[in-house]
Amino acid sequence: GKTVECYTLNGGFILDFPCLREAKIWLLKEKSLNSPNADKQIKAGIHIVPEENLHDIILRAKSLCVEGKDDDAYKIMESLRQKHPDFGQAYFMLGTIEMYKENYVKGQALLNRAIQLGLPDDDMAWAYHNLGYSLLQKQDFKKAKGFLEKAMEFNPDMEESKKALKFLDDLP
Repeated sequence: GKTVECYTLNGGFILDFPCLREAKIWLLKEKSLNSPNADKQIKAGIHIVPEENLHDIILRAKSLCVEGKDDDAYKIMESLRQKHPDFGQAYFMLGTIEMYKENYVKGQALLNRAIQLGLPDDDMAWAYHNLGYSLLQKQDFKKAKGFLEKAMEFNPDMEESKKALKFLDDLP
């Protein structure tokens, strides 16, 4: 969830770490290399970036999509994905935008990666729904049904998946 940034007081560079443990290991190595200010570095050198910052970025991108500014949202998410390559929601947003643009192959790859990395339940439901929907477009009804049912597991009240499943059930 959180990102840990480390920097040296004398060098001024920043490195991102996925967890505090890795950051401390790096700083301890720095301590042995630069002993005069090392204790200050360990205290001053760790800055935990709150999860809300990532959450705010996601919300901004989602609102841009609602406004029809998919390209702007895509740029923000691509930048976020590059900074945080293990952040599933960045892949989710990129994949969803690709799906809206009917770039199904690219969208599917991004959504599958998002699912692998993990998402909040609501986004997980939408990822599976969008994968199912893309398979409906290809008329691969059996696989589509599996993805739509999976979407319902994450959000049993998801009307879009309910409608798509009803459509599949009504097929001859």
